[in-house]
Amino acid sequence: MSVRSIPLRLAPLLALALQPAFAEDESLAVPSLDQLPAEGVTPVGDETTETPAGEAARPTDNVTINLIHRLVEKGVLTKDEADTMIRQAEADATRVRAQQRAEIQTAVQQEALAPVQEGEVGVTYVPETVKAQMREEIKHQLLTEARVQNWSAPAATPEWVKRYKVFGDVRVRYEGSFFPGGNDNSGQFPNFNAINTGAPYDTAGTQHSPQYNVDQDRDRFRLRARVGAEIDLDDGFTAGLRLATGENNSPVSPNQSLGAAGNAQGGNFSKYAVWIDRAFLSYHFGEDHCYDVDLQAGRFDNPFFNTDIVWDDDLGFDGFAAKGKFRFNDDIKVFATAGAFPIFNTDFNFSSINPAKFESTDKYIYGGQIGVEWKIAEKLTGKFGVAFYDFDGVKGKLSTPHVPLTSSDAGDTDGLRPSFAQKGNTYMALRNILPDPSNNNGNSNQWQ
Repeated sequence: MSVRSIPLRLAPLLALALQPAFAEDESLAVPSLDQLPAEGVTPVGDETTETPAGEAARPTDNVTINLIHRLVEKGVLTKDEADTMIRQAEADATRVRAQQRAEIQTAVQQEALAPVQEGEVGVTYVPETVKAQMREEIKHQLLTEARVQNWSAPAATPEWVKRYKVFGDVRVRYEGSFFPGGNDNSGQFPNFNAINTGAPYDTAGTQHSPQYNVDQDRDRFRLRARVGAEIDLDDGFTAGLRLATGENNSPVSPNQSLGAAGNAQGGNFSKYAVWIDRAFLSYHFGEDHCYDVDLQAGRFDNPFFNTDIVWDDDLGFDGFAAKGKFRFNDDIKVFATAGAFPIFNTDFNFSSINPAKFESTDKYIYGGQIGVEWKIAEKLTGKFGVAFYDFDGVKGKLSTPHVPLTSSDAGDTDGLRPSFAQKGNTYMALRNILPDPSNNNGNSNQWQ
């Protein structure tokens, strides 16, 4: 193996570069200029060197490596020799780190093998190199923890706030209702919702029942405001809450007419009511697999795939639902939904004026749906589903024959009347009223 000689005038540079690595070994320390012999010393600048062709080495944060690169630029060392020296220096550093770890292990073993006797005090010696390594490890751990927990940015958003997703919207619009001339306004359009949610109507009386407007134009300015939040509860659980406006408790309209008076609110700058529009708990799992499932309980959005011909877009469902999807591949998915939804629960004291109470007439919707979603092309997707809904306890039926003496006397099927109803021709009378002298043989007091 050949060794290239280095002029003595370069000794101080090498001493500066190599001294830190060998400072602990005095036999390897490079002598200073005062210790070098005077013979053969050439003044700096008498000898010129050529810089090798090629791009200069990129500076690093290591002083020793930078000095070696400068020696290569001066032509003192070849690039191969410099690379060999750098590899040797890295290998030396690796051996030092291994030695430090061995010293730690040895100190721990000695501590375990030499138990402190009674009356003695054990003092464990930790070398300076080990202390320095421990300081660096602790510093690195603290910096990492500070970065994760935002110690350096105390004004940043706390972690628990990030669990809340707040949303809301406000809409104001003009709505005009215009009727053509000639509509039948003789009392052929009963407002069944007003009848069912108000006092019974005497069908044998001379007054008209509540009626829908069919002939007078109306102008309204309507407000809809909604605000809510979804809360991540961890482990797949989510809670949701949404509040909304509404001039009544209609399940299909959160609109509030400005200035409208009714239901003990509105008009003359009165305040408007706010309703609980959504409130639910949800559990989600399986998203990382070929399937995912959602379980919901409370009042939530319509869980079924549908159009507004079947269900109104603003309608919320009360009850319990389970939804799932299974992915065959990136293009084809099958989905299924099932649920049970209470739509009416009998008043606890029904009927309120009778000592003997009536049986419950609770109503439920049980629904199930299956379908498939197919990605036909990049921007073309098809979705098909079929559903079955069982309206349990919803169909009206006649009550047990009775004679109501006042409008407050209830029939045992009064609970079957819908508390929300819109226009239609599928309504029937619920009370089976017996003719009696008290009702003029059925010609009066026909409270329905």
